[in-house]
Amino acid sequence: MHEQALSSYTAVILRVNPDEKDKELRKINDEFLRSLKEVRQHMMKGRLIEARTGCDQLRDNSISLLKKEWERVKRGEKAYRASKVVAAALFLVSFPLARLVYYPILNLRKKTCLQQ
Repeated sequence: MHEQALSSYTAVILRVNPDEKDKELRKINDEFLRSLKEVRQHMMKGRLIEARTGCDQLRDNSISLLKKEWERVKRGEKAYRASKVVAAALFLVSFPLARLVYYPILNLRKKTCLQQ
């Protein structure tokens, strides 16, 4: 059980960004990591009742962390959001531009066909 707990602890630690730039998310991360370390310390000292109690706090902190991360995922990274705006702008600009370029060509063809 100790080996599994250590493996899970390591996996979680590797996935949490300790250098988060978002202040609110950084606070949530810090609380989560603090709770996780407390539970680990209790487990290592064989204080299972305290570890179980700490798991309740850890669960509460993880809910906040996961919610905030999910909101960020739904919103998308800055580069992704910027690329969506650029793609939409190019899409909207391409139709009038295509009309300006190809409409005179189509009119010229139409006139040529009518003259023959």
